[in-house]
Amino acid sequence: ASGKVFSDYLTRVQEFQQREALLGRPVRVIVTSRITLIDKTRMPPGVTVVRLQDFDQIRRDRWIDTWNETNSYYFARTGVRPFSLHPDSGPAHLAAQPLLLLMLAIYDSEANHLGHAGLDRTLLYHRLLVRFIERERTKGDSADEFLALTPAEQRAQIESDLELLGVAALGMFN
Repeated sequence: ASGKVFSDYLTRVQEFQQREALLGRPVRVIVTSRITLIDKTRMPPGVTVVRLQDFDQIRRDRWIDTWNETNSYYFARTGVRPFSLHPDSGPAHLAAQPLLLLMLAIYDSEANHLGHAGLDRTLLYHRLLVRFIERERTKGDSADEFLALTPAEQRAQIESDLELLGVAALGMFN
């Protein structure tokens, strides 16, 4: 969003891995990126690049089966139904992209929100982003600070974060 290019980011990640290995704490790192951003990055020797292709129906169904099996205890404990997508539903077209499929599954895992009527594409994207921001704000070192805010202050913080995401989206689009 700032226009600053981090062309050396992968080199810095590699240096971090080397330092940690020397300290006896080897780490593996997965960096995700859009193609329009990663093409501006210098690739250090030995970097493996994987491009995720859209899921076809078979892969999407396999991913959903794995998600539901992995989270079966949660579903049983909370009464939330396992994740499902009807091929003709509005959100189904998003599910071809692995990251969006994950976001849909996480969103639906709260209270099967995807099954609610009147969920158009714009509203769905908004709710996906709001849930993402809420999850991020309620974990880590700053979670207590966010949770101490009044509901109105939390909503204001979320709206501010949405604006920042909007600026980043415009920057990526341009």
